[in-house]
Amino acid sequence: MSEALLPHQEKEVAFLRERNRVLLASQMGCGKTPVMLTRAADSLDAGGCVLWVTTKSLGKQLVAEAERWIGVTPVAFDKAKADDRFLWITHESVCKRAEALALRAPFDYVVVDEGSKLGGLGEKPSATVASAIRTVLHEAKASVVATGTPLNSCHGLDLWAVAEAAGIPVMPRNTFEAGVRWETVQAGKWPKRVPAGVEWQTFQTLVHQIRPWLIRHTLADLEASLPDVQVQPHRVSLSKDAAQAYQKADRISDSLRWHQATQAASRDTALVEEALRIVEQHPTDSMLLFSDQFDLLDALADRLTLAGVPFGRITGNETAKQRAEAQSAFTDQQVRLLLVTGAGEYGLNAQAGSRLVTIAQTWSPAREAQRLGRIRRVGSQHHTVTHHIVSPAVAVEDRKQRRLAKKEALTDLLWVVAGGGEPACVHGQRVHRAGVADSGRAWQALFCPNRTNNCEPIWL
Repeated sequence: MSEALLPHQEKEVAFLRERNRVLLASQMGCGKTPVMLTRAADSLDAGGCVLWVTTKSLGKQLVAEAERWIGVTPVAFDKAKADDRFLWITHESVCKRAEALALRAPFDYVVVDEGSKLGGLGEKPSATVASAIRTVLHEAKASVVATGTPLNSCHGLDLWAVAEAAGIPVMPRNTFEAGVRWETVQAGKWPKRVPAGVEWQTFQTLVHQIRPWLIRHTLADLEASLPDVQVQPHRVSLSKDAAQAYQKADRISDSLRWHQATQAASRDTALVEEALRIVEQHPTDSMLLFSDQFDLLDALADRLTLAGVPFGRITGNETAKQRAEAQSAFTDQQVRLLLVTGAGEYGLNAQAGSRLVTIAQTWSPAREAQRLGRIRRVGSQHHTVTHHIVSPAVAVEDRKQRRLAKKEALTDLLWVVAGGGEPACVHGQRVHRAGVADSGRAWQALFCPNRTNNCEPIWL
């Protein structure tokens, strides 16, 4: 080991060494990569072969981390020679290179990073990719699947899918699906059947099956090693036309058209003006400015260029070299502003930054958590980081805030139960739990052990 692990990381390494199948669910910023590299080094030292499955954007970072922590350089699978024993490959390439992987299988140790890609109960377009990764995991002598975010929209379903793909002994698919409630919603021209909830008894059985194989640390477990977070909301009054567009969009019943319309309505220059005001108020601070709206970032870039303020961009349109150069310039303080879309939500280490500016939040708590995780990490250079949330002052955004908070609480409680804890839950009353109640949030009971006919399935 080139560097020393933190106490919680040592505990995770021990857990991985004791089991041949592990679900590592520690939150972003807790340092899961050094833990998995340490366990992978055990297999390499024993003469075994290791396969690391990750995203394309994380490949270069993995190489740097491996050289730093265990002194070994992983080789891209497509460039590997017969005697290379530490290989890395992207999730999509596992499907494309299935035959070549089969010639090397079984691997002594397989690591799947960003394990949430295995979720969805086979309902996603990426189901073929998840199936290919599942095959590699099941054939491996030992493996770990890592996911630090809320899994997806249907947490209970995704938890089962990830656990089953990881090789954890859970109930068969047909047994689990018997406890799932489905609904039909209108999406575009065609109705779509979507999961709406999981029965408490089914979920309880699932988490008891997963519990022996799951380890999770939260940022609260290592507060002393992380910067504090200050959240500053910025409610922006929109132009008359934009406000009317929001009102019109809110009357659309079709879910797909409604999302498209509300997204279009959020493209208002008032949001750009507010973001510029934040930049001007903190002229020496390093900032990440996130938005899914390319035209908002383009308008922001034009204004910064006009003012002579240097900045970098990570929007998904850059080459791998350009992305690395933008990240390096930000880390080295050559530029203090980095404009980012969803392309930078994964694999971007921006711990040099002290402020995160989100222009119009998404509906996904996973994505919001990923964004904050870019600057709030172990090893951060700041004692405090500030999250500026710039949002339109309209009813839709209020509902979005409530939905994000509810999903965050659901995910938190899901991991508590799956990890061995017991949520405080009395049907018809409210849930107060450490960390939830402390932040002033109180939620209606989400788990109902004594379920009656009048008690709805839990929304997981």
